[in-house]
Amino acid sequence: MDSPDSPTVTDDASSNRFSREIGRLLLVLFVAGFSFGFQPSTKAELTALEVIRVTFGTSSQEISGAAFIQGRLHVVADGPEDLGIYAVRQMGKRFELEVHFDVGTLSGYRDYIAALETDADVPAKDRLIDFEGLCSCGRSIYLSNERARHILRVRAGKVERMPIDFRDFKEVQEGGSNAGFEGVAVDCAKGLMYVAKERSPREILTVRMTDWKVLRMDQVEPLTASTGTAAGVAPDFSDLAFDKGHLYVLERSARQIAKVDPAGMRVVARFSYEPAERGLYDTDPRFGLAEGLALNSELVILGFDNNGAQLTPAASERFGVTGNPSAIIYFKRPRGF
Repeated sequence: MDSPDSPTVTDDASSNRFSREIGRLLLVLFVAGFSFGFQPSTKAELTALEVIRVTFGTSSQEISGAAFIQGRLHVVADGPEDLGIYAVRQMGKRFELEVHFDVGTLSGYRDYIAALETDADVPAKDRLIDFEGLCSCGRSIYLSNERARHILRVRAGKVERMPIDFRDFKEVQEGGSNAGFEGVAVDCAKGLMYVAKERSPREILTVRMTDWKVLRMDQVEPLTASTGTAAGVAPDFSDLAFDKGHLYVLERSARQIAKVDPAGMRVVARFSYEPAERGLYDTDPRFGLAEGLALNSELVILGFDNNGAQLTPAASERFGVTGNPSAIIYFKRPRGF
């Protein structure tokens, strides 16, 4: 007689049939997933950042970089020869850009322009000012001049180009004029600077600030790790920020922000902001618009370069703003991010 705790032969056969059926079902679901364009992943679903508020500028200046300087949000704009470093003054759902520094009035600016105009390493058409990245370290403010592939420093009323030689890295000059230095961030404690080359290919260069030597160049993670990039649109980096030992990378085309361990350039977390940008401007939806990234203990902040595009009728109705102002969106910073 069978013990009450021992399975009968019939129970065992039923169990095996059940297991085989479950196996077949999982296989069908796995294959169906690929058929419908899904890929298996051990990662959790990408979470969207929580919007706190959406604000719009009072001018047509388009934000191309952002950073906290002395605890206050600052931005740069990439209009033709725009030489300002602007403090952001919030006024409800609008904001104004107040000139903190006019780089064109600083000591050293004319010397920089004179050297730029004869720089054999810079194509003649790119010998101009195109500020895209912004960060600070102590009393120094750093700017990336995209088309010239230069990093500038503003300190004590003077502006100067940093003596960084990128010529050993041929990728820096690839991709054309508008695929240059899109972001800059600094790890002040370790004396390391990170420079983002925008695209074609997108790269992050690590620079030792004691002697301004380029230590390495990385693409971060396999490019396919960023999801959501439209067909025919190159993966890109559009800004950088550094906080609490990690590098934060704005991936404009994918509409994502990656938290990166800079020791191995490994992505440890990603969040999406796609729902906040969707339907904001009347533009080709394949191309993202976020170009400024700043963080503090509570907020993740994005500034948008709308390239002169108008707000959509739906956005105008929702926010009570018309025209083509640039936007700054404030998100709640997720715990651990």
